[in-house]
Amino acid sequence: FGPIENCEATATAMAFTDIVLAETLRELGGDVQAEIHPINKLV
Repeated sequence: FGPIENCEATATAMAFTDIVLAETLRELGGDVQAEIHPINKLV
């Protein structure tokens, strides 16, 4: 992912991607099993 200076931006992008995928899963009738998933922390 590049230099350590990019860590915050990379972690934010990964969390956002996880949230988008979790929202899609919910729309398709699924449910997020992990209690510590970013969708439960940020949304």
